Amino acid sequence: MNRKLSRALIYAGISLLVVTVSILEVIPLVAFAMIAILSSVLREGRLFRLLADPAERRSGKLVGLTEFSAIATVLAAAMVLDLLSTSVFVGVVMLMGIGALGAELARSARSDRLSETIGFITLGFVAYAAGHTIGADPEMLDFAVIGFLAMAGALGGALARSAIWARHDGIVMLTLSVLIAGLAMLPAPSMQTVVIAIFVSVLLAYLALLIGAASVPGLVTGVLLVFLTIVLGGTVWVALLVAFFMIGGLTTKYRYEEKQHRGVAEPNRGARGTGNVLGNTAVALIAVLGFAAFADGSRWDLIFLYAFAGSMATALSDTMSSEIGGLYDEPLMITSFDRVAPGTDGAITVQGTFAGLVGAMIIAILFVGLSPANLLGGLIIVLAGFVGMIVDSLLGAILEGRWVGNHLVNASATLAGAIIAGIFPALGFI
Repeated sequence: MNRKLSRALIYAGISLLVVTVSILEVIPLVAFAMIAILSSVLREGRLFRLLADPAERRSGKLVGLTEFSAIATVLAAAMVLDLLSTSVFVGVVMLMGIGALGAELARSARSDRLSETIGFITLGFVAYAAGHTIGADPEMLDFAVIGFLAMAGALGGALARSAIWARHDGIVMLTLSVLIAGLAMLPAPSMQTVVIAIFVSVLLAYLALLIGAASVPGLVTGVLLVFLTIVLGGTVWVALLVAFFMIGGLTTKYRYEEKQHRGVAEPNRGARGTGNVLGNTAVALIAVLGFAAFADGSRWDLIFLYAFAGSMATALSDTMSSEIGGLYDEPLMITSFDRVAPGTDGAITVQGTFAGLVGAMIIAILFVGLSPANLLGGLIIVLAGFVGMIVDSLLGAILEGRWVGNHLVNASATLAGAIIAGIFPALGFI
């Protein structure tokens, strides 16, 4: 057995200390606190070499184990003080410890990032479900909720480990605790919805892999967004999100070699990363969460739905505009209408602008076809998408590269599209 796998097994074993909560709640608190203290002073010896990764052996400090145990101590204290439910505490700690073991087992069998991520998600899902069941009141068990939280936690953990905090499982664990505790407060989904969401998310992930539409972190981000949208939103919500992902991905691949030659192609063969995916969909996710939290048959339902559709119309409009417009010469700077080189931030072309309008219309047609919206509702979504695309170009010309990056520009543009679409139902026009 290699050292990395041995280390993962020990971490998994340490995470299983949470099961002692069934004996007395304070036991995990004391146990993790003791481990945090001992690991912080351990500097050498056989045990140190076994627990330390290469960077820790060079520094002479067990940063990972100390951080993991210290944050587990904080979470245990929050549980004792009734600030965090026992089921979430046990589930999250087991998810991180056993999920990391799954990632290491997969890496030992097949050394690639996708396999490692699948290993984490698979064992992490099972571990959270088992931990939540152990920590919950038997009379309060809801297996649909457990499945929902387990999948959201496993995907969220995999995303955070691969794209944000690669060597800080403790910080990931703390973040997941907040995420899952928040999701647990939302209305409970049905088991059928959760099963469908898992199936559709996995299927779309497979299709995205086939066309190379996203990197592994970008893929996990997309799957998490689709999963949450299906469970918390519904058919029309996920249809718009999937339309953006699939059409946007295919548009990015369209005449890719020519774009590459012109210097306007997305890097990594057009595989979108986490930043790009979140930049285009973060506002949509906020709308979904808002809908799930406040949906009560009131006007807020329409406001969040229209905001979601407006942000998606902007995202697809901007993507199609950039990917099609980059194929044509002599673009104009939107702020001055001077000729600029293809790929310049803030540059527009007639062809790209028309393609962007088509993108907004695609989202509007789906929106009208799948929701109670009428023709006026569709026109509002087209307007929101088109104006959002223009906002993206303006921000690109004025701010991008000087003050902000492309992902923040995308997020700002989709926010503009969401506001424009949402303001109509908010003012009673819909």
